[in-house]
Amino acid sequence: MHQLRAQGTAILIITHNMRQVFEVADRIVVLHLGKVAAVLRPSSTTPEVVVKAIMGKAP
Repeated sequence: MHQLRAQGTAILIITHNMRQVFEVADRIVVLHLGKVAAVLRPSSTTPEVVVKAIMGKAP
């Protein structure tokens, strides 16, 4: 996965594992009820904000 990322290949990971999200993501897109609830950068957010977005509470 790291080699693909280094080559510029887009990788989509669907998970609730916040540690994994923050380790590998350049961008976090949160869906709630099938709609985009938030688009966040791991470097400028926290797992708590992501979880709130998952629950439908705006970041």
